[in-house]
Amino acid sequence: MMRLILKTSLILFVLFVMMVASFCDKETMCESLGFTQAEVDAMQFVFCKNCEDRQHQCFACGKLGSSDRSSGAEVFACISVACGKFYHPHCVAHLIDQDNGVTAEELEKKISKGEPFTCPIHKCCVCKQGENKKDPEMHFAASSRFPKSYHRKCLPWHS
Repeated sequence: MMRLILKTSLILFVLFVMMVASFCDKETMCESLGFTQAEVDAMQFVFCKNCEDRQHQCFACGKLGSSDRSSGAEVFACISVACGKFYHPHCVAHLIDQDNGVTAEELEKKISKGEPFTCPIHKCCVCKQGENKKDPEMHFAASSRFPKSYHRKCLPWHS
């Protein structure tokens, strides 16, 4: 368990360094961490065994599934850039609120064929609106364990 935590920490650190370095001038030292662009470029990506094997946990049910489309993917990633959550088509299709008349079964088929989707974390489960970073009441309170988000003003105990 400790080994997994250390690997995860290393991965996050390398990604952070790469993100910060991308904002720095390529010819100068990175002001925030002291790495040159050449040092950042030389850093190797480290992936956990599941990522190497393209096995990802469904954020809804918790079961592992293959994300390898060449061999018949079982789980698919949310299209939102910073999300990183994977879902079985069946699991996410029943979580996404469809206002356009598409049934969960139809959506499941579309996702299974590779059609992109945005997972339910990116809309408030009460008012169905997205997050507004400029309005503190419209910031999301999201669970790290459940595929639901609430605006601060929409939380069940908010009055």
